[in-house]
Amino acid sequence: MLADTSTKGTCALQTKVKVKKDGAAQVVTCSTEEIMCHDSTTISDSCHPKSTGCPVTCLAGEHVCHMPPTCDGCDGYNWCSSYTCPLYCGVDEVICHDSTTMTDSCHPAATGCPITCAPGDHVCHVPPTCDTCHGCSYCSPGSCPTYCGMDEVMCHDSATMTDSCHPKSTGCPVACLVGERVCHMPPTCNGCDGHNYCSSSPCPVYCGMDEVTCHDATTMTDSCHPASTGCPVTCASGDHECHVPPTCDTCHGYSYCSPSPCPVYCGVDEVMCHDSTTMTDSCHPKSTGCPVTCLAGEHVCHSPPVCAGCDGYNWCSSHTCPLTCGMHEVLCHDATTMTDSCHPATSGCPVTCPAGDHVCHSVATCQGCHGYNWCSSTPCTV
Repeated sequence: MLADTSTKGTCALQTKVKVKKDGAAQVVTCSTEEIMCHDSTTISDSCHPKSTGCPVTCLAGEHVCHMPPTCDGCDGYNWCSSYTCPLYCGVDEVICHDSTTMTDSCHPAATGCPITCAPGDHVCHVPPTCDTCHGCSYCSPGSCPTYCGMDEVMCHDSATMTDSCHPKSTGCPVACLVGERVCHMPPTCNGCDGHNYCSSSPCPVYCGMDEVTCHDATTMTDSCHPASTGCPVTCASGDHECHVPPTCDTCHGYSYCSPSPCPVYCGVDEVMCHDSTTMTDSCHPKSTGCPVTCLAGEHVCHSPPVCAGCDGYNWCSSHTCPLTCGMHEVLCHDATTMTDSCHPATSGCPVTCPAGDHVCHSVATCQGCHGYNWCSSTPCTV
């Protein structure tokens, strides 16, 4: 088994090992942004972008049709059709119908379908109000009102009696009197608005939602520091500065002083591993798990995590390592070569069809479901 030593972790790659007739091993490794495709003519595997999907070779007179991915991380899909291909729009697009030309076309979901207004009318646009929402446009005989995006806040200027949009993180601007200070309070949660106000006294320190307020007893001042590191400490001469990383997504890290050497603390995405030879501890990514040292002639085997937040696992075996697939993969058996391989669960196991048959695909119908491929003597249904 091949070991992935990259920082992406073992779940980032799809690897298929096939033994050729001469006994040599053919290894094909696809990245997390690619899909492994099997060519039944050449009996070979290759990698292609997930967005395009596996290529197909159609009969003379047939159309090569393409269905783009329907979700983030999903695969595109191609098939052969004796009819004109239907129009499919991408996950970030919306299908629009033109009643004049009686044609359909795809447009960005953020802008929505275009419109043609009567002479003198204004084309007004409403941006999306949520991540999965669509923008839209309409015609108005009067001036268009102000519409703000989902990451913006609408601010009213009482002096000019106008509205304008500003980033939620900064909030609405304020105009302070001479001698006053403009104070800013950053957002306290995801989706919250920042806030500005005027103050005749110095502004207090406000920290962001990913920061922690730290007080310096020497200078009697406050300052903001990343929540992951926590407040800094100043240790006595000879002491060790020890750091404990956050133990959860919303937890804070912290530091402390110790007269003895600091113990090992691992992060939320790491696992602590003990080396019985050196009697030391070290941190390793959860996805890879603790390393193992095997005896001469033994194999280092790896099982990837079986769930989000689970640890990978390594062990020694005197036999060839079994093939273990990741949580987003499916184990497929090739009855011809009597070998197993891992493939993305969304694409399912590849099939080799008789000459003239069509390779049909059913997409996964739910999160955690598998895609499915089969052979059909008639054109595949959509």
